[in-house]
Amino acid sequence: MRRLTVATFLTVMLAAMLTVVGGAQQHYFRFQFNLDRSSPKHLALVGRVFNDSGVDAVNVRLKVVAMDAAGNMVAERNAYVDRVVPARGEAYWDAKFPPNPAMVGFRIVVVGYEYKREGER
Repeated sequence: MRRLTVATFLTVMLAAMLTVVGGAQQHYFRFQFNLDRSSPKHLALVGRVFNDSGVDAVNVRLKVVAMDAAGNMVAERNAYVDRVVPARGEAYWDAKFPPNPAMVGFRIVVVGYEYKREGER
């Protein structure tokens, strides 16, 4: 029983350390996006993520936060990059929100990714 508790503790600690490392390395990613308000049912952000590191990134997950004029969060959505973001390259993503006139800005945060290892496809 004690062995299981120690293993669980170590797993949780490792996950916490990886989360911190991922957050610290977010500066390797940049974003550009266009806002499409042409649909009455939703507004869409269609963008690109740029990987400024020297290693391919996979399983890139984003959080897109819609902000009002005061900087308060109005809504948030998860977005996923469907393919590899090559080293010093780019990939596309999109996110849709219900129309809300209070949305005047957006913040995009990388919430997770992995680096592709040598020889992986």
